[in-house]
Parts: sequence; structure tokens; C-alpha cells
Amino acid sequence: MSRIYQRYNQLLKLRKQLHATALSKKRVQLSHLLHNTDILKVALYRVKSNSGGKTAGVDEQTKYTFDKTDFVDLQKSLKDGSYQPEIIRRVMIPKPQGGERPLGIPTFADRIVQETARLLLEPVTEAHFLPANVGFRPNRSQADALQPIMRHLTGDYRLSRKIPRKFRGVTYHWVVEGDIKGAFDTHSHDKLIKQMDRMVSDNYFRSITTKWLKTGIYFDNEYTFPKEGTPQGGVMSPLLFNVGMHPFDEWMFEHFPDKWTFEFLRSRDAGIPYLDALPKTWSGMKDRMKRLGQHSVRYHRFADDFVILATSRTKAEDIKHKLESAIPDLTGMELSREKTKVTHASKGFTFLGIDMGIRNRKEPRYLGQASIRANARRTLPNGKTKFVQEKTPQGYLWHEPNQKRLRGFIDRLKEEVSSKNNFLDDLSLLYRLNEILRGYRYYNTDYLRINDPNAGKVNHIANRSFTKFLRRKHKLSAKAFRRRYYRRNPVTKTMTIAIDKQLRDGSKQPIYLYQIPSTKFVHPRRWDYWQTQIPFESNEHFSQALFVGENLYNRHPAYGMRVYQINREKAMLRDGLECQSCKISNKLEVHHIDPLPVATQWVKLSRSDQVAYHRLSNLQTLCKSCHSKTIRRN
Repeated sequence: MSRIYQRYNQLLKLRKQLHATALSKKRVQLSHLLHNTDILKVALYRVKSNSGGKTAGVDEQTKYTFDKTDFVDLQKSLKDGSYQPEIIRRVMIPKPQGGERPLGIPTFADRIVQETARLLLEPVTEAHFLPANVGFRPNRSQADALQPIMRHLTGDYRLSRKIPRKFRGVTYHWVVEGDIKGAFDTHSHDKLIKQMDRMVSDNYFRSITTKWLKTGIYFDNEYTFPKEGTPQGGVMSPLLFNVGMHPFDEWMFEHFPDKWTFEFLRSRDAGIPYLDALPKTWSGMKDRMKRLGQHSVRYHRFADDFVILATSRTKAEDIKHKLESAIPDLTGMELSREKTKVTHASKGFTFLGIDMGIRNRKEPRYLGQASIRANARRTLPNGKTKFVQEKTPQGYLWHEPNQKRLRGFIDRLKEEVSSKNNFLDDLSLLYRLNEILRGYRYYNTDYLRINDPNAGKVNHIANRSFTKFLRRKHKLSAKAFRRRYYRRNPVTKTMTIAIDKQLRDGSKQPIYLYQIPSTKFVHPRRWDYWQTQIPFESNEHFSQALFVGENLYNRHPAYGMRVYQINREKAMLRDGLECQSCKISNKLEVHHIDPLPVATQWVKLSRSDQVAYHRLSNLQTLCKSCHSKTIRRN
């Protein structure tokens, strides 16, 4: 058993204890744990395993130059209280939708300390955060923010399938799209530290956090010392931002309570000061709301993006008016009055790069061949069969990727087949294009479960761009290109670009350019539908869900841990955080021993088949290099 595996197990037990202490409404102390050798080495392992470990700060130190002497000096400075964070180096990185975003790069030593603090502070904050906040949290993703919004738009949020459609729930069609001006740059330091004091009773930990917030920034040969905001790029920045936004989440629940959050907090007996003053049952809460003139809404936030769903325009306008004064008072940030607007779902709105809304019941939107239920099939006057989206009590739900996100993805595709990649051989470039196309499909269609009417457009652009690249590189005419590269794909039954791969036995195997299938589907009607949406493997060496002491949403069927996330964690711990082929502990991934058949579409698998595919006995821990070799060999 590797030493790093033992340290992970010890840290897991410690995080469980910290979480239990925070749930008991007690403030915790963390300063005596910051210089713990085992925790610091786990943090060092995680920072070195991250691809950002190769990037240097102002001291030009990377994971290759950070040695044992540096580690001992860092631990000593934390123990005697002499630790001082270094200046942050700022760079500008391009946004997918255009423009640039400032990114702060702390020194390698500061990243280790921040990762240590995050591992200790995260289980404490998880005991306080509310369900509406899903951004930058363990075991939560954009899908967890989008799927309840879709249910609230359609009203299909009850557990029983036997309830008639007209009684299934209230629909929320008036939307407040929230936008905060420079959210990460305008956060009040004083308000953030004050909020942290509610969770941690530790002056030394508080002083270190204050130093991180006020650390100078080096950019364009100039030094600046911020008086507000959390610098983007640091390991602790997302967690500190969530801590600073937590008062706003509590304010939303206090003034606009909903049954979902109320029952969740009551079941966990969360440490919220005003919770003890509230009624014990939801019926009592409704009487209190009626007496105070309050109304229930649906609020969902992912980092600095949030939406509020209401049942009427009057309620939505009232909420928007209150937000203009509440956000500055609670967080020190300012609400953008121009971009914060009230819209009806029939006009559509954008959240997390996804356009969604409700269409009129008299205007059904026809879909192509799709893996949806037979009751959505319609026979047209000409005798042909088409599929339409399922009716909701008030209309048809639609959702698709935003055009800005689509343009950013297309620009990335075109960049891959530009002249800068002339040094790559054709097969290597084809593998890179297929990875990008598969990632686009898996994320939108299989993970977020949203319709993508642009699949044909993306396939056309990928095929055309790759064709131009190959013809320019090899100086081929159109006829010669078709004769050399075009093959019939046995899966899609279409002619597409294919490049031969030389096998060990001397034979050749054609590798085809991936085609995104035009699978479309209707909005689900059941809670358990979203439990089957299992994310595909990422390149992260270890799941973000290191803390699995308590699944905070396990009392609600819509928020159970996904089977893959649980079993991926167990597989890595079972294998001792080592590659089962070469026995190294860097860049670990999880391999499926029995792969999914190529011709099988994930969206057509039943829930039992999906669980079987991700069963623990079918998972194996491999390093990135061995994983790639195993996939190619199979």
C-alpha cells in the first residue's frame, strides 16, 4: 500500500470530523492543521499532478524545481507564523466567446498552502452552503444547476409518475436573469472575512486568508495592491467567492423561502442562525409567508451567474427591485441594472451558455429521428412520421447551446487545422479532432441532456476544414483527395474522411473522422431521470470529490451521487492510487475494462445498463500513458 494512499485515507477521516463539527453548529479551528506533514504532502501531490504545476509564478519556481528543502522551509514558516504570500503574476487569457480574462498565478509554494487550506476549509463550508449554490463545489456541476430549472419551467417535479399531468406542479415562467458587475473584482474583503468568522474561529487562519486577498499583483511591469475582490486563478479563489456569496443565498431563502430548501435544511439541522426562529413544518412556513406578504420563488446560482424563477411578472419585478439594494449590502458588489432583466420563458433566456425557454402549445417544434417515447410521435398529412417535443402544462420546453458558445467551439476546431499543426502527421491530428468532437457531443447531449440542432453544422465545418487542411498540406486535387481519404463509415453509413492506422500484424485499420449524431429528445418527466446522467471520464488524476464523508443531497432523490463518481473514487482507493500497469502515482485515470460498444448510443441505454457499465469490477486505475496504450490496443 502506497504512502500517499494512507495519507489520503487519514485526510478523508479528518474531513469527516470537520464536517460533523460544523454540522453541530460549532466553529472550528484549522491553524494547527496547516503545517501537518501528511496534509501538506497530499496538497503537494495534488498541485504537482495538476497541469498547472508546470507554470511558474514570480519566483520562477515549478514542480520540477521545488525540492525537499523548499518543502521543509515552507512547513517551518507555517508553524512559526512567519509565512508571507508572494506577489501574484497576472496574465491575460482569451475567453471562448471573445475578449480576455485576467488570471492570477501564485507561486508554487503559495499554491501548496492554498490547496492545504482548501482541503481543510471545504468540509466546513459544505455544512453551511445551501442547495441553490452548485458552482465550484464537490460532486456538483452545471447539470445540477440546469436540470431543476427545466423541471420548474415545466412543472414536472413530483416524485410519483401516477399523478395526472394537470396536477403535477406549479410552473415558473417569469425569469430574473441576474448579472453582477465584475463579480470577482469587486467583492468586499471585510464582508467576506466577517462571513468566514461565522464558520472558523481561528485568528491565524483569518490572517492568512486576509493576506491572500490583499496580496500584490504584478502585471505589465507594474505592482498593484487590491482593496477588494478575489484574484482569479488561485486555488482558494472559487471557495472564497462562494463564502462571500453565502449571505446572499441565505437572504434569498429568508425572504423568498421554497419548500425544497426548507425541507433540506430541516433534515440536516443546518447551522443557520435564523432557522431556529422559523416554523418546524412547511405548512407553518406558508402561513408565515402569507402573514409577511412573502412569496415562494426558485433560485439557482452557479458562481456569479444566477436566475430566479417566479410565477408572475409582479413577483419577478419585486424581486429585481429588492436585489438592487440587497447585493451591495450583503457582498459589497453591484448588480448590473442593464443586464439584469425580467423576461418571460416564451422569449427564452440564457444560463451557463445554454438557451432555454417555453414555446407556445400551438407551435410544436418538429424533431428528427430521436430516442424518445412513442407517445411523442405524430403522423403528418403526407403520411410521414415525425417526432415533436412533449407538451408541458403550459407549452413546449426547448433548450440548445448558446450561439456564442458554438462560435467559440467552431473557432477551436478551425485553430486545430491551421498551419501551426503542419508538423503533426495526419493520424495524430485526426485523433485530436475526434477528441474535441466527442467531448462536445458527450457534454451537451449525454451529460447536460440538451438538444443540439447544430450537430449537422459542426460536422460540416469539421469535415470542410480538415479537407482544406489535408489538400493544402499534400497539394491534392479534389478528385485525388476523395480517392485517397474518403471511405464509407460502417456505423454512420455515410462517406467521411478516414486515415489508415498501421497495426502490429501489418494490417491497416481505418480511423474515421467522428460525426456528432443528430439525436434529439424531449424533456424528461421523472426525477430519477437525472440520476442516470453519469459524467464521462475527465483527465483529472483524482476526482474533485475527495470529500465523500456525507453526500449532502442524499436525502433528495434528484441529488443522489452519480454511480460513476462513487465507483471511480472507490476504484482509485481500492488500487492504492497507483497505476495497475506501471505502478506510478501521477496523472491517474480510470479505465473501463469492458468498453461500451461503438454502435451503441449512450442515450439509448437503460438505467440498469448504465449502472452495469460503471460497476466497480469494470473499473481499473491506470496512468494517462498506459490508459492511452490500452485503448489503442483494444
